[in-house]
Amino acid sequence: NTIALISPSATYSIINNFEVVRKSAVTMPRTIDGLIVCPNPHCVTTVEKVPTHFAVETADPVTVRCGYCEKSYKVAEVRIRLRP
Repeated sequence: NTIALISPSATYSIINNFEVVRKSAVTMPRTIDGLIVCPNPHCVTTVEKVPTHFAVETADPVTVRCGYCEKSYKVAEVRIRLRP
């Protein structure tokens, strides 16, 4: 999920015994839980210890909508929690 948010057109390779076994493109999930920090200071997730829930609205450019405060953000406007 993190790679898809940062670089939606990225690919990854599965390597076995120093050989590329498979190369695949990342897929954008429909929802993202606990990974994005909502930038809205009035959102319940910034006041309470509630895990975040975002829906992906568009993939190019990536925009997400908070499941609690219903505000939409471009991925560049949010902070991604590297360790959820």
